[in-house]
Amino acid sequence: MRIFLAFLIDVVAVAGYPLLGEAITALTGSDLAGELTSTLLLILLTAWLAPKVSYRRRDALWWITGLGGLWLFLILAWRLAYLPYKDWPPRDDELPHAVYLREPSYAGVWRDGRTTARQLPTAS
Repeated sequence: MRIFLAFLIDVVAVAGYPLLGEAITALTGSDLAGELTSTLLLILLTAWLAPKVSYRRRDALWWITGLGGLWLFLILAWRLAYLPYKDWPPRDDELPHAVYLREPSYAGVWRDGRTTARQLPTAS
């Protein structure tokens, strides 16, 4: 299921990128406007999603390089598909709130301790 969700996120965002660029180019008649607008929207989307999966907002600037942004977004999509559980190490600023789940079915997974107990199983 995680693979399907990550694939779906990637298809919507990354495949929508050239389609949006072409639509803006058709409206404005400028290839540059289409490219800049679609890139800016991907940067904004990535900056909004990045903190949810232990990345910094400024990492969204990798979209300026092209392939760097694509690689980052593939990782973001993979991590987003597994939320609210996190199977990657927390950043240093997330450590005070990190709660490692000790249930055998959640071995090696942590969650943000600021989330409510109704959303996640309690740690033993």
